[in-house]
Amino acid sequence: MIKRIQTDELKPGMYIIDVAGTWSQQLHTDRKLFIDNNQFILKLKQSGVNFVFVDTSKVQAEKTTVPAIIRPVKDEEEIKEDIKQSIEIQAEARKTVIKIISDFQNGKKLEISKAEDVIGNVTEKILHNKFVLAGLSSMKQKNHYLYEHALSSSVLMIAFAHTWGFEENKQRIMGLGAMLYDLGMLIVPSQILNLPGKLSSKQLDLMRRHVEYSYEILKNEPQISEDVLLMASEHHERLDGSGYPLGLKEKEISTEGKMIGIVDVYDASTSDRGYNKGMLPAVALSKLFKSSGILFDKTMVNLFIKTIGIYPFGSLVRLKNGLIGIVVRINQDHLIYPQLRIIFNPQKGGMITPYNLDLQNFMDIPEYKIQEVVPKSKFRLRNEEILRIIGVV
Repeated sequence: MIKRIQTDELKPGMYIIDVAGTWSQQLHTDRKLFIDNNQFILKLKQSGVNFVFVDTSKVQAEKTTVPAIIRPVKDEEEIKEDIKQSIEIQAEARKTVIKIISDFQNGKKLEISKAEDVIGNVTEKILHNKFVLAGLSSMKQKNHYLYEHALSSSVLMIAFAHTWGFEENKQRIMGLGAMLYDLGMLIVPSQILNLPGKLSSKQLDLMRRHVEYSYEILKNEPQISEDVLLMASEHHERLDGSGYPLGLKEKEISTEGKMIGIVDVYDASTSDRGYNKGMLPAVALSKLFKSSGILFDKTMVNLFIKTIGIYPFGSLVRLKNGLIGIVVRINQDHLIYPQLRIIFNPQKGGMITPYNLDLQNFMDIPEYKIQEVVPKSKFRLRNEEILRIIGVV
């Protein structure tokens, strides 16, 4: 007997008949089929199928050779709360960082204690949700590169140090170093920093002197540790000796120097600077990975990618089935299967009412694999709109 039932009533072993032929086209599956397990039922629900027709005279035992893996979608309110807390900490940290750097730029004393307070707040939050804070670091405000660079480098370094396994005090020290290591840029003429195109050899030499300037600024501060000085002096050194200012190689570069070098390149690559548009985070990570073992320590690069995720929080990705969503949560054990906020469905005409979709529940279904990272500009989405869609602003 043919019976119309709600998708929620489906059970493994039932035989579906697709009368209209719509959902089979959408899901790229047969029009008539036995349901093998709960995973396919979840796939139907997540795709917006509310009811189906089944032939009750046909029943098949549930296949047990491939157990269903149904992981609950993390509570949406819990996700929102994590993001809201991270945004609040980032906003407060931004204000303090701007004041510290602006005051120093205007001839006032470098207030290390205020910087340490910011680092303490961020370190505490990193323990709970490093992926969100690390992802927010790529959502920078325009026209404030030095401030944003100091803040995001610090957040990324604390998260990186946490992944590395450093104890909390060491994380704080490295976070402080990442906030201050590029202070020498304040002394480099702004016309060189914002110059479009390739620098002349003389201009390049002036720009590279920021490393020396940073070290000189920090070495006379009694609260600054040797670790911070190493980060300031070695962040442009590279494994193959092609870096500057000393051309150090491999073991000659400290752990701190190697780690901040990775953070610096990633943050600079994903930032808009003058006439240069920043890369997508996933593209920057790919370039880092290709340079690992040559310019950067391979183990460290892998740990850095693990720190922020292959598809960082806030990234826009397209699945093989055409769905497009915003990455709202990184699944640490399965980095290529994040949790998404789906915003676009080509089968339904384009933009849709957003809903959450955890790709961990579809790991064995090719149509639900990420195919590419999509520029937010393609949908004219600004960072504020991304956060609004997620529901936190």
